[in-house]
Amino acid sequence: METQYICDDTIEAIRKFMPQLADASLEVSKLLFEPLDEQGWLQFADVVEGIDDLYRTLSEMQERHKESNNFDPLKDCIAQSLQSIAKHFGSMNQYMDIDDHGSAGDIIRYELIPVFRRLALALGDSNDVNRQRFQTNMKFLEKKYPNIYNQIKEETKGTVYQLSYANNGSPIAYLLNEQAEPVYLNSQFNPENEAAYWADTLREHVDKKSKIIFYGLGLGYEVERYAQIYPNHVLFIYEPDINALLMMMGCVNLQRLFSRLSVIHFIVGHSKSAVDELMDSFHRFSYGEAEIVALPFYLKSRKVEIDQFAGKVRSSITKDANFIYNYKLNGFNWAKNIMYNFSNIIATPSIAGLKNRLSGMTAVIVGAGPSLESDIEQLRQLKKHAIIIAAGTTTQSLLHYGIEPHLIVSIDGSEANYRAFQHLDIRHIPFVFSPMLNYSIADDRGELSAHLFLKSDITANHFMSLTNDDPIFSTTHSVTGTAIQTAIYMGCEEIVFAGQDLSYYNYKLYAQGAKHVTEEQVKAEVDSANLLVENVKGTVNRTHSGLRQTLEDIENLISTYTSTRFINTTAMGAVIKHTVWESMESVVLRLQNREVSSHVLINEMKALKRHEEKRITALNNELIELPEQMRNCQRGLKKVKDQINSLSRLSKTNEQECMKVIHSIDQDWEVITNSSPFKGLFLKANRGEMKIFEASLSRLILSTTLQQQVDFYLDCMMPLIAAMLNLSNDLSNVIAESRARMDKTLQKLNPQN
Repeated sequence: METQYICDDTIEAIRKFMPQLADASLEVSKLLFEPLDEQGWLQFADVVEGIDDLYRTLSEMQERHKESNNFDPLKDCIAQSLQSIAKHFGSMNQYMDIDDHGSAGDIIRYELIPVFRRLALALGDSNDVNRQRFQTNMKFLEKKYPNIYNQIKEETKGTVYQLSYANNGSPIAYLLNEQAEPVYLNSQFNPENEAAYWADTLREHVDKKSKIIFYGLGLGYEVERYAQIYPNHVLFIYEPDINALLMMMGCVNLQRLFSRLSVIHFIVGHSKSAVDELMDSFHRFSYGEAEIVALPFYLKSRKVEIDQFAGKVRSSITKDANFIYNYKLNGFNWAKNIMYNFSNIIATPSIAGLKNRLSGMTAVIVGAGPSLESDIEQLRQLKKHAIIIAAGTTTQSLLHYGIEPHLIVSIDGSEANYRAFQHLDIRHIPFVFSPMLNYSIADDRGELSAHLFLKSDITANHFMSLTNDDPIFSTTHSVTGTAIQTAIYMGCEEIVFAGQDLSYYNYKLYAQGAKHVTEEQVKAEVDSANLLVENVKGTVNRTHSGLRQTLEDIENLISTYTSTRFINTTAMGAVIKHTVWESMESVVLRLQNREVSSHVLINEMKALKRHEEKRITALNNELIELPEQMRNCQRGLKKVKDQINSLSRLSKTNEQECMKVIHSIDQDWEVITNSSPFKGLFLKANRGEMKIFEASLSRLILSTTLQQQVDFYLDCMMPLIAAMLNLSNDLSNVIAESRARMDKTLQKLNPQN
């Protein structure tokens, strides 16, 4: 189909001419500070001629505007450009007449060129660029959203929206009302800022939601800004007006935009089938109440439709989907890390023996925020008087400054965390980890390594039969939460936060020494911080939803420890509720009479005992039996899959046999769910799919016909079975490697065997 961007040939010619004129003018403005040679005068003459041509062309366009009553978004810009060119061109000529060439050059550079650039911004991209972008977007839709591609391909009407450009050069859209007056979808000055302010007004409505329905896409400013503020929110985008999408496709790169969004479903059109498709998608992810966010323009023009749409959406949602996506992303690796770390768990003690061993002491939980740099010398002194605990990758920054912490706590299973620790010489420093830690970090940590458990450690809990005697801590958003619980578990009665800025001050993310992230990653992280949080100075710092959630998570955690005193020493970071602010200098002075040996935890760690042989043997036996159990589980899953596949045919040919197969599926599924591979591995690796399945059980409970039951098994159970089978071979490989690691470790521990 033909694109909808038909512009006057004159405007198109000016678009192409403006960059050339601006570049030539800049070059001439530099030449005017030196005596002009013949070539210089020729260049100056060309610029003068170009400005004159531009002025005459704009004057002709202005005359056409006077003769027409039609709205033209360029009208005011052209008038302002003509006025500015006339004024500054005259000033330039006056300076040239008195041989003040330098001042003439300044007029060109600081007065005329800005006029040219403002005009270029107002004119926007060329027709060729817009057409090419449209075709690129069509290819993207064809690959990513074929249904929408087919809708647009068959669209023959031109869009009712018109393209214009804001003062900052960003594309904006408008349409004409019945009075032929423009109604803009976006700010005529800065649509990005408008979107930022708008997104900020949503805070109280969306802060605790993770699933958002965007009613309207517009030109993408609102949804992109929203995604920057709430990067963890998953989006369902519904654009009811195909004309709006047609407008967008000529001026916005859809692939670039969507790469920055977590889009689950994208629907276009106001037909019943389009709305039903979106509702079906929501039915699959109905794990929590969603917030409907409508574009400001649509709130004014489609309020009744939005209210009706909102009613349909709210009735189809029951649970939160954030949990699902976390597990779909990380579940397998978490399970793998835990399985591989069993060899490290049997080779190291738990921290159970450290319980209350540091009773009455002060612990300093160190983060790698920028404020650490200003407090580093005080922290060096404080090591003599308090227990220094490095929270995860903060270890890099501390070692960078030559400070070895008393203890390192690490729980992150990511590759980034592995990169942070990969080249650090820390075997001589006490190290505490959780089973979900990237196993390569935990490997070969030596006698100063110990472990703890997290409540989310489903795999460790099952295979090790954890009890209340084991050190099991609450799962928190960051390693700081684990470090806090570790310090309190060891008996510390005062917790001092150092470098825990939990916000972005002065556009910085980490103190010096952090090498696990690139400068580009840091910049992107800071650039995405578009929320504000109160800082200890009484002003505000930038933050984003993820970091703010971490702050709130820490605040919620420490609020439960009413007998522990929490001190916030950051000189520039966020206010942390339930803490008292105190400068690092003051803390050092207050604790100067306390003496803490640099070996206090080294001695304690060396005295810890590994798990009893009985427990190690029980764990090893579990792993020995696991391969055969997994094979049985795989056979059961394949049988269930085959049975489900037969239901559709049987429901049409033999209902009685179909009911027998359904009964058999239920029995086989019960056997699977009671198996060790299911409880210890699939529940971790496929927890996301499991949650979807669990939430859909209401369909089976409420089914009144055989066909409804069959549909449940096909639509809800089959995806889970397929996901489990898809990971089963990988999990079998994990089991084999875990056993090999266990055997190797057991041989080291018991060489006589």
